[in-house]
Amino acid sequence: MVCVTQCRNISVRQKWKIPLTVRFRVGDVYKNCAIATYFDDELISKRKRPVMAPGEMEQVILQKKLADYPDLKHITIKIEEA
Repeated sequence: MVCVTQCRNISVRQKWKIPLTVRFRVGDVYKNCAIATYFDDELISKRKRPVMAPGEMEQVILQKKLADYPDLKHITIKIEEA
């Protein structure tokens, strides 16, 4: 079971430079969670994090995977329970 606690949708633009770094701060303290990245509705990566806090900057680096999805409409980054 996946419980989405925080979600951000990113519109896809054609002229992004690769690698694309997305940096963000969470709005609350989360323990035993994971940062999941979806291209449209397909899970691309999931990275476990023991603790995330608002005072710390989190980041997701999107590398050459963007070129493999020419019809990509949305990138979604979710904080999920691990």
